Amino acid sequence: MRKIWFLVHALGWMSVVGLFAWLWFHDPLLTAKTARREDQTILRNRVYRIAASGTAKLDVYMPPNRTVQAGSSALLPGVLAIHGGSWIGGSKSEYGPQVARLTRHGYVVFAADYQLARPGKPSWPGALEDLREAVRWIRRHADEFLVDPDRLVAFGSGSGAHLALLLGTFPPDHEPDGISSRVQAVVGMYGPADLADLVTGRHLSNDPARQLLGQDLPDWWARARAASPLEHVSRDDSPTLLVHGSDDRWVPFEQSQRMAVSLSQAGVPDRLIVVPGARHGFELLVEFPETRDLLPEILAFLDSVWQVHLREHR
Repeated sequence: MRKIWFLVHALGWMSVVGLFAWLWFHDPLLTAKTARREDQTILRNRVYRIAASGTAKLDVYMPPNRTVQAGSSALLPGVLAIHGGSWIGGSKSEYGPQVARLTRHGYVVFAADYQLARPGKPSWPGALEDLREAVRWIRRHADEFLVDPDRLVAFGSGSGAHLALLLGTFPPDHEPDGISSRVQAVVGMYGPADLADLVTGRHLSNDPARQLLGQDLPDWWARARAASPLEHVSRDDSPTLLVHGSDDRWVPFEQSQRMAVSLSQAGVPDRLIVVPGARHGFELLVEFPETRDLLPEILAFLDSVWQVHLREHR
C-alpha cells in the first residue's frame, strides 16, 4: 500500500513539474513572434540589419484594434524607440512598452536594439549605423505596417536620446537604394548633446561615453566631436522636442539647454520641456518630485510638426 501511495505521490509531482515546464517552453510571450496585449498586436524580433557586428532586431507595436494586413488607406506616423543604458546596456524589450503608449494615439512604434559598447569594443559609429538602417527598414516596410514613410519620429531616453538626436542632425551620407535615414521629428529625453563636455564634467575613470567611442584611441576627442549632436546642427535638421530634469546629475540639464539654443539659432523648430527637480531616468509618467504625464505635451508637439508637414506637402 505504501509503495502504491509513493508512486501516486511521485506521479503527481511529476505532472505538476511537467505542466510548469510545458507552460514555460510554450509561453506565447516567450516563444511566439506575434503576441497580443490589451488588443495591441506586438510583432517581436524582426531582423532589420545583418552586419559584421551581429544581427539587429526590433519589435513592432501596432495600435489597438488595427490589423497588420493592408485594408486601410489611412497611413499612421511611425516611432523608432531607442532605449537608453549609457550605450552599454538596456534593451528594446524594456523600453518598448514605455513608448508603446503612443499606439493608443495612432502611432506605430518600432523598438530597436542596436550595437552596444563593450570594454575594448567601441560601438561608434556602429550603433548609429544600426539605427539609420532601422529607419530605412521602416520605410522599406511602410506598406506592411500601414506607416507613412514621411512621418517618422526618433524617440529616445538618455543615451537613446543622444542617438535619436543624431538621426535628426547627422549629415546625410550614401543612402542604400536612395532610401533616406533622416527622420521628420525627434523626441529626446535627458540625452547628452556634447560628449566631450559630458566626459570632462563627470570626471569618471571609466566613463561609458568613452567606451562608446573607444577608451584609449588616440583620436578620442575627434570621435567625441563627430558623435555629438551639437556639432551637427544645421537649418535643415528635424524639429526637435527636448525633455530634461533640472536636477539631473548624470547628464547635466545644460546639455539640453545648449542643444535647444543651437537649434533655435539655426532656425530649427524646437521646444525644451523642463521637469523641475527631476533627476535622470524618469519615464513618460513622471512620479518624482511631482506626478506629471508628459505624453500630452509630446503629442501636442508632434501634432504641430505634422500640421506644418501637411501644409508644406499640399
